[in-house]
Amino acid sequence: MCVIREGSERKFSGVDISRVSTGKIHLSQVSYLENTDTAPLWEILKEKRPSKPWKGLDGKSAEPSTEEEVDNQYEKPIRTGVGTLQWRVRMNPLRAVWGHTVAQSISKPSRRVFKIVVHIIEMLKGHPDKRVFTSMGLVPVMHTYFDTAFKFATYAARLGYVVRILHSIELRGDLRSLLENWIAWATKKAGRKVGSSTAGEVLAFEFLLKKLFGIVALVKAMWGLKKVRVIVYTDSSPLHDQFWSGKAQTNATMQGVLEWYIQEMRVLGADLQWITRSRNVANVMTKCVLPGGEMA
Repeated sequence: MCVIREGSERKFSGVDISRVSTGKIHLSQVSYLENTDTAPLWEILKEKRPSKPWKGLDGKSAEPSTEEEVDNQYEKPIRTGVGTLQWRVRMNPLRAVWGHTVAQSISKPSRRVFKIVVHIIEMLKGHPDKRVFTSMGLVPVMHTYFDTAFKFATYAARLGYVVRILHSIELRGDLRSLLENWIAWATKKAGRKVGSSTAGEVLAFEFLLKKLFGIVALVKAMWGLKKVRVIVYTDSSPLHDQFWSGKAQTNATMQGVLEWYIQEMRVLGADLQWITRSRNVANVMTKCVLPGGEMA
């Protein structure tokens, strides 16, 4: 155990911790990124490192390799690069989707995917985001969010959630503050095709609820509380309305799922509240977000 005094900083293996003020702490990986040498990776590609930041990253960039692209000589380099990337996104949830997406490409290695991995590492080195934690008081409030990115053309969906702890039930007005005090987050692809964006939101709600009990138990233990206030946010008006009416608008199966949600939320003592899309931070858990576009 060590004490980090106000205005001081300590550097550990893989993480830098600085105490900005009495009630604010920053966690970053600046040192880790500075010591991450990408030169050997560019040598494998037989290319020079670009002099300007690469802006070619988009949602299609990290799609799995096609059978024609597969080249097993890139499997080991991809594993090395993904290992570096995965540790980086553990501390930087804003890029978690990138890490999760390229990690799924290891089984089908290719030069294109390897180059994407290298570019992502370079992107992170150029944008060493920090995690911000502010004082949460003696009785914290848990603010949780879930969201889905739905692709109509293929009926595919990516699910995500974020859990924050704050000192109040009120959310601050500025968007940047929404990126503070994140304690848990996750992203994954839906295991099956979904018929609509609302159906995808239902799966994301389930994804969150199955993890939320454990996270709530951890917060209770850390603060020595018997009960903690939990607020769950959704930007899906149809799901919000169905939850509060207790009536599904589709079929009997959905009705059963809805009743399970209501039961689990009651056990947690949690409230479901609607929030605007621009304030749903779980959005970054469902898309490949570029630096500066987190809340776009």
